[in-house]
Amino acid sequence: MTSLQFLSIKTLMNSGAKYDKSDPVLQNVIFDINSALSKLHDRIFYLVRRVRNVRFQLDKRMTDFTTIKFPSLNEYDEIIDDLSEVLFDEFVYDLIETPEQVAWKEYFHGLYDLVVVPFHKDRTQYLMMIQESLKYFDILKPPIVDLNPNDKLYVKVRHCDDLFARLRREHEAIRVPKFFKKLKKHVELQTRSRIDYMKLNRELDKLKKERNDYNKILIWAE
Repeated sequence: MTSLQFLSIKTLMNSGAKYDKSDPVLQNVIFDINSALSKLHDRIFYLVRRVRNVRFQLDKRMTDFTTIKFPSLNEYDEIIDDLSEVLFDEFVYDLIETPEQVAWKEYFHGLYDLVVVPFHKDRTQYLMMIQESLKYFDILKPPIVDLNPNDKLYVKVRHCDDLFARLRREHEAIRVPKFFKKLKKHVELQTRSRIDYMKLNRELDKLKKERNDYNKILIWAE
């Protein structure tokens, strides 16, 4: 049935005219509508199943993504705790007496500001910030003059230096790129499915409206 035929009979029906069962043209149109409805039912049934399947895949991927195993940050967080305790509670300015001690204290504070990432409850954001801060470890150069082993702060300075070295190794050991690869794949798949879901629903809505219009004409023709 052509669009012109459909519009003509719809206009006739909306005008308040009665259906003329003896009109062969109207009979042919009603026959075509019944045939079209059969195909519409099949297509709508197919689309409903497709929409459900795509919706299921979307939900499943979201569930799967939330269970992706993140790199372990337990060791990383423990080092941060130890470093904060030593630098802020033990290696304090009240104990400093020499220029060399000042240089190491300021170096550690600067390095801390550059590479220590504050905890973030969003694990993805936390990993991204850790990955980003790795490149800042070499911005500051350690003081040229090391402390004498007999210096009263020598042990604390060595402890801080060792903790920063361990922290750097943890930065390098966290396999963030692998996680990002999974994230990228997830976004690509979800984008395609979301577009399919949108298109399928639009087509489904259009066909349901078409089916509704056909049924109104059939009721009018009874």
